[in-house]
Amino acid sequence: MSNHNCVEEQFDNIHPDNDSRSYRGLVLTNKMRIFLISDPSTDISFASMDVNAGDNCNPDDLPGLAHLCEHMLLLGTEKYRKQDDYHMYVTQSNGQQNATTSLSSTNYWFTASPEKFKEVLDRFAQFFIAPLFRESLIEKEINGSIDAEYKEYLTLHGRRYIQLEKLCIKPDQPYSKFGTGNGESLSKIPKEKNINVRNRLLEFYNTYYSANVMSLCIHGKESLDDLTNMVIERFCNVENKEVELPMYSEYPFKDEDFNTIWYYVPIHDTITQLVISFALPEMQREYRMPLDYIAHLFKHKSEGLLVSALKARGWCNTIIAGKDSADTSIHYFKVIFELTEKGIKHVEDIILIMFQYINMLKKNGPMKWIYDEHLHIWNMCNRYRSAKIHSWNPNNIATIAYLLHIYPMENIISLLRDFPKWRPDLINELMEYFTPQNIRIYVAAKAYESIANKTEKWFGTKYMKEKISEKTMKMWNHAGYKLPDLKLPSKNEFIATKFDIKTEINDQEFPLRIVKDTSFVKVWYKEDNVFRLPHATMIFHFVSPFAYMDPLSSNLTNMFVNLLRDFLDEYACIVNIHKHEFMHTVDITSLEWKITTTKYGITLKIDGFDDKQRVLLEKIMDQMTNFKLNPKRFEVLKEKHIKYLKNFATILQTPKHAKEYLHILLSERHWSSDELLASTARCHILYEEENKVHENSCTIVNYATGLRSTESNMLLSLLAQIISGPCYDVLRTTEQLGYIILSDVCTINETQYLTVVVQGERNPQNVEERIDSFMENMFEHITNMPEEQFNNYKEGLVVRLINTGNTITSQCSLYWKEIESKEYNFDRVNIEVPYLRTITQQRLLQFFEENIRSKLTRRKLSVHVMPTAMAMEKNLPDTSRRITVTSSDNKIKKFDNLMSFKLSQSLYI
Repeated sequence: MSNHNCVEEQFDNIHPDNDSRSYRGLVLTNKMRIFLISDPSTDISFASMDVNAGDNCNPDDLPGLAHLCEHMLLLGTEKYRKQDDYHMYVTQSNGQQNATTSLSSTNYWFTASPEKFKEVLDRFAQFFIAPLFRESLIEKEINGSIDAEYKEYLTLHGRRYIQLEKLCIKPDQPYSKFGTGNGESLSKIPKEKNINVRNRLLEFYNTYYSANVMSLCIHGKESLDDLTNMVIERFCNVENKEVELPMYSEYPFKDEDFNTIWYYVPIHDTITQLVISFALPEMQREYRMPLDYIAHLFKHKSEGLLVSALKARGWCNTIIAGKDSADTSIHYFKVIFELTEKGIKHVEDIILIMFQYINMLKKNGPMKWIYDEHLHIWNMCNRYRSAKIHSWNPNNIATIAYLLHIYPMENIISLLRDFPKWRPDLINELMEYFTPQNIRIYVAAKAYESIANKTEKWFGTKYMKEKISEKTMKMWNHAGYKLPDLKLPSKNEFIATKFDIKTEINDQEFPLRIVKDTSFVKVWYKEDNVFRLPHATMIFHFVSPFAYMDPLSSNLTNMFVNLLRDFLDEYACIVNIHKHEFMHTVDITSLEWKITTTKYGITLKIDGFDDKQRVLLEKIMDQMTNFKLNPKRFEVLKEKHIKYLKNFATILQTPKHAKEYLHILLSERHWSSDELLASTARCHILYEEENKVHENSCTIVNYATGLRSTESNMLLSLLAQIISGPCYDVLRTTEQLGYIILSDVCTINETQYLTVVVQGERNPQNVEERIDSFMENMFEHITNMPEEQFNNYKEGLVVRLINTGNTITSQCSLYWKEIESKEYNFDRVNIEVPYLRTITQQRLLQFFEENIRSKLTRRKLSVHVMPTAMAMEKNLPDTSRRITVTSSDNKIKKFDNLMSFKLSQSLYI
């Protein structure tokens, strides 16, 4: 194959240990780099193309052009002209697709069933050969999806921070620019300047979308030779324009912004955050382990470490730390402190203690035993990786496609699989950058509204910047390293050392049984006769009628769990697996725990290697049964909980906000945030309180289909599978109703619904009308659907159902759902799949008619979340109602009181 006239180089010497897959690297004559993974056992195929051009290539007068190009490529090509052809075909192939634009690259990926992979790949390849860039769609995409995406980002704290951070970059550096784009940058301003956006879009594509800056990763069921032929046939004709990407070797940071502190106002007052940003030099691969090692020491929550010392003072709740890279030339190490209200007043003291901690680490030097622990965890997780578990996913494939731009082909798998070497010299070298002279400080709090005197252009963040005083710098420079409550980390007592597996196993397919059953305890046990790994999952549900009896009880339960988590935090950092910089190729974790509240009590889940699970369980149970209240932490966590309740509507993105009220409406007992806040008083926040942050509205339409049963489950799941692709294409791409468009099955209290979610700027009442119109068209679509296409949808759903429990953890979750719902149908897949295969188009249409289409028999509930008052003035009519329910005569009933609505309903809607 290496003599093929389209292949310039071929790499076949890629043979990782303990891996049944086959790998090959190719460089085509057009200079495109391709990495092939042949996996005969897979039931899903992947492809990802990474174009080494992104926001860094945006022209100064058209911010967001690279992002627009990414959107437009998916909307039709010369060979496949329909704008929805690609997305529809991916959906029919039981697949998914997405694309993202970053600073230095644009990535496209999809998944598909192996049987349909070749056809989807052919459509995918045409993006890079002959896209249409229809003028009629460009303006719609800018003012629809692009602008809606931008407005979604306006409410995200992380996005606002990044745009603020860009003010520290020299203006001639690409990272300083606004990358997302919006209606103003891509439509309004270009029109004022007589810029033809389509011409500039074509110019951008023809300049930068060149084979020599493209890298492709393919994961398929076929042999390497078949995959080679497949990609050569489709990608050999991608033009090599011999593009040379812009290089930015100049130091990117403004000198005047070092030793500065930025006070800025967050989007809501639950955010009180301190960010310390250390500038780093250009990082090579060998720095990965040293940076991970340093991040581990900052985040570690054990007693005596930085987090613990700050929590004891009531200043901080948690720390996030690690390397952050904007592109290959801009690198930071960030330490992010989640502050308390008290901590906001002690920013200088917190930084002083941080430098005392850094100095202590420098004086002590690198500790190899920490590296050895992480290496041991990494090795044992790789050793016991199950061949039955899919360790590849779209993110993995996209990562490989990106790495092909940077690393030699033959090193890619070792990059992802091998644990980095111990480099104490590099740790010491990097620690020298952790000095007061090399920092910028960002502090976010609502308290700074009164002093903020500047506004960032694109996200509207208010801020004030000032130089750190010489007195403060001197204090930090002479911080020393002696602080009584700071000490080095202790060794991990939870690392597994025994990996024995019992040789005698029960061969029954479903040996799930009750091993203890009393008036107080019921224990279910499932022996692992499939994966055969030294791994276990335990789930405990502590049930009490007092846990959710009233709003006060719910608050007390939440506070107990929050305090318990807070105390047990020291176990969180030392039992989880080392985080690989690029991706996880490991399928099971070392050991982890999770405690959550439910309407019936408290759930505890422990997952990972079974050797030390008992030790961890005993420690957790000891704290639960011998709980001691820490008054200081109680006040801090109560403050945090109250903030969350007060800002409920602004914290949640509007789809989650709307879904929360669905649960309130459809549950016998579900306390709203205002009820929890007031503990006794009733409140109808959904009807009377406007959304003060989000400019987008949200519409959720729920079509009720009744209680769960084998027949209902499969009919609804199949219907959801069929409408998923068209729903996105029609409501988002064609009608531009919003940026977030979802359709799926929703189950609330064992009642099932077909749910459609639309987030955008449109009037929710109008959106609901368009959803109903779409459903009417879908009835005709299914009526006229060829039988072969209908059967493909069924088989795609079969594959998805069969592979739902393909890991120990996911299998346990399936069983737990059966126990929690008290249905106990542990053989559900083997019962439902045969029924699914018997469903005819006529039966599905009958189900559709009764539950979705017919105004006489359908039961529909809609939730409308209105945007900010300002957005309402621009786009929405005067209306104060937030909930509508469609009755059998199709007249809309409006409710102002949740209780009256609930009392008017039968057992299920």
